[in-house]
Order: sequence, then C-alpha cells, then structure tokens
Amino acid sequence: MTPAGARRTRTACPARQLPEGARRIWSRNATSLRASLVTHRYIYFAGTLRLTAAAIASLSLVGVAAQASIAAHPGTGLSTRGTADRARAAVDRSLATRCGTGGTAYVANYVSDTVTPITIATGKARHAIRVGASPSAIAITPDGRTAYVANLDSGTVTPITTATGKTAPAIPVGVTPSAIAITPDGKTAYVTNQGSGTGTVTPINTAHNKARAAIKVGTLPDAIAITPDGKTAYVANRGSNTVTPITTATGKAGVAIRVGTYPEMIVITCDGKTAYVMNDASNTVTPITTATGKAGSANKVGTDPDAIVIMPCRPCGTSASETSRA
Repeated sequence: MTPAGARRTRTACPARQLPEGARRIWSRNATSLRASLVTHRYIYFAGTLRLTAAAIASLSLVGVAAQASIAAHPGTGLSTRGTADRARAAVDRSLATRCGTGGTAYVANYVSDTVTPITIATGKARHAIRVGASPSAIAITPDGRTAYVANLDSGTVTPITTATGKTAPAIPVGVTPSAIAITPDGKTAYVTNQGSGTGTVTPINTAHNKARAAIKVGTLPDAIAITPDGKTAYVANRGSNTVTPITTATGKAGVAIRVGTYPEMIVITCDGKTAYVMNDASNTVTPITTATGKAGSANKVGTDPDAIVIMPCRPCGTSASETSRA
C-alpha cells in the first residue's frame, strides 16, 4: 500500500519495468518493524508494524543460540540475516510459496558449527552439515550449485555442494570472516574479515576454491553487497562508519564513503544505481549514488535497525510482461 501523498512512479530496470509503487524496503528494528516504500528519489515510512501471534507462529525458527544466518537456493527469493545475541533465523513460507517450491534454504547454526538444509516445499529440515567454527554467513552461487559458508572463529570459508550436501576442504581467509557475497557471474566470492588489523576483504576464485590476495578496507567490515553488473563491491565498515567501494576487475579499493554510525548492512537496488546502508547506532539508512560514490541525506528509521532488504525488480513467479502491466 502506498502511503498517503506518496507519488506512484515507474522506475526503469534493465530490460524490464518495476511494478507501480517502485521498490519496497523492509527495515527490521530491535523494538519495532518499520516498512519503507522507496521510489527512485524518496523514502516514505509507512509506520510501525505490530506482529500478531499468528504472524509469529508462521515463522519457522531454526538453529541454536546467539547468531544464525539463512540463505536461499536460487528460485526461492528467501534471504535474511540475524545478528549476535538476537538469534532470529526465520523462514517466511508465504514468500517461499510465491517464489516456487523447488528450492532449499540453508541455515548457519552459530553454536553447533553446522548448516541445516530446509526443503522449501515441505518446510522440513534435513540432516545438518558440519562446517567450521561459528558459521555466520552464507552465500550461494547464481547457478545454485555451491553454498559458501563463512566460519567466524575458524577464519575459513566452507564450500557445500548443494546437490549432495557434501563439503569441500575449507578455504583459509582472514581473521573473523563475517559476511560473504558472490558476483553475478558466480566466478568470485568476496569475504569480509573483521579481525585482520584494519579490516580486509578476501576474494575467492570459485572455479578452484582458492583465495586471492586480501584487499584492505575499513575497520570491522560487517557487510558486503555487489552491484548487479558485478563491477563493484560495497563494504560496510562498522568500526570506521564508512563504506568502501571495491572495483572487482582490479581488486582495488576506492575512497571510503562516510555514512552513519555503525553501518551493519548494505543492499543495492536492482538497477545498481543506489546502495542503501543501514546504520545501527544512528537509527538511519543512508543512500549512496553508485555512479558518483556520494552519500545522500540519511533517512531516520526505528530504534536499533537490525536488517534491510529490497524487493526484486520483477516479483518471483511473474513474467516480465506481467510485471510491466502491474
């Protein structure tokens, strides 16, 4: 639903159109849930959402103790990440139903050092897969063949073959790997390392599962996102209150972009024009124009924002022509 007074626009996306109402961002806060409707220029806050008992009951909680991450096999459209001391890993079955029933969700269990696959069609968990110590993030290649798991306390990344559930040898990266993202062509995984001095990002060649030279970024890199064209990776540095752009072709870090306090998550629009950075301590979301590397005015959200996600250009389960007619 579009908030009163909000303009309804169509925003161009590569080879297709967004549905009217533009893009929607959900920003989860520790004390509330706030929905924001985003056009190509403005953010509108739709107010606080209150969870009913039925809504809470619809979430399937998986994993143990202080931190968990969940990623979805391509085709499910499911992605959410919990933070330490909150332990909220949830499967939204209504979303999974809209996006198809043939996928698998993978849940990283921080304390049990395992990854649990869940069959989306049935919502049933399968046998857990042993990985490294304190798995904290998962990313899946675009072809769906391999899941890469960042193990916070092992300093490694574990590849899992999705067809068999078997792991390959762990890949050494930096100290305290906390986040991971894979380029759209599936050739490179980028891993943020929080404990490597000033902070680094380690590229992994997915064809051979070999780590390349680490790239220096800011302090405590906590999140990473890659533009749809695969040309730039953006790293949110929680300790520096900055975002570092990395040119993937050269592996060179650009000039850090100042954002809010404790940037902990970052997402990029489907057209690649804007990155949105969630700043935990300043209770804001900062937009960055990717063409210029300039940060826009921060948008105030709820207290202690905990997650942010952008809905896709074309809703899963619909054709491009259906979307353009929306």
